[in-house]
Amino acid sequence: MNRKKHLRDITSYAKYIHDVSVLLGAPASTHPSDNRTIGAAFDIIKFESEVAKISDKSTGKEFQVERPLKTLDCLVPEVNWIDIFSDVLNNHNITGADKKDFHNMNVILDMHYMIRLSQLLRKTHPTVVANYLGWRVVETVGFLTAGPRFLGSHQRTFHDIQSSERTKILWKQCLEPLKTHLPYLLTREYAKTHLTQPERLRVSEIVKSVKQSFIGLIREKHWLDNKLEFVHKVEDISENVGYPDWLLDDSLFLAFHQNL
Repeated sequence: MNRKKHLRDITSYAKYIHDVSVLLGAPASTHPSDNRTIGAAFDIIKFESEVAKISDKSTGKEFQVERPLKTLDCLVPEVNWIDIFSDVLNNHNITGADKKDFHNMNVILDMHYMIRLSQLLRKTHPTVVANYLGWRVVETVGFLTAGPRFLGSHQRTFHDIQSSERTKILWKQCLEPLKTHLPYLLTREYAKTHLTQPERLRVSEIVKSVKQSFIGLIREKHWLDNKLEFVHKVEDISENVGYPDWLLDDSLFLAFHQNL
């Protein structure tokens, strides 16, 4: 590793976080005695690096075990993961997120990762964790609030760290985060502009037909244990493929994204 380049890249990244934070209202670190914002930026990078190290050290399938979620309280007492997972699913309108059901739900977890992450969260100041989570959101959708100034700061940092990489076309920079994090927004606009009601209904019928065909295949598998359980799971799957009716209902669409 080129140590000088590594330090230069970290400094560029910290300046990027600082500049975007200032765009969104944080005080600028223009004097050595006032280094709160740039200091917070370096704290974010340090925490981000620790999370990356934990991910890299995950040793694979032997640590990915299936167990009831309630056992996390014993295995990783540092963090109340049951409450966190329950809140996340409830806030995203995902059914079956009742805490009582959660305790007995079997999940596959990388225990090596969960234990190390929990220990890291316990020893890290809550402000650093909150700033890191905020930064991950801002870095993804910051262009929606800070506009061209955000993109300018992003491009400067991008060129500092990867100067040989070609700059992406502006419209791709704008659409890619939306496609990744707000896919239904683009689908809604496409459906409103290009699809008639009969066309959307045909797509919906195809989705329902595929779903029923899959259920039929499950019922035919005589060797399959817990067949009814699998059928119920498939039946409970929300049909969000294609262009469901709620997509064009303003109140339902806003309700789906209210806790984003």
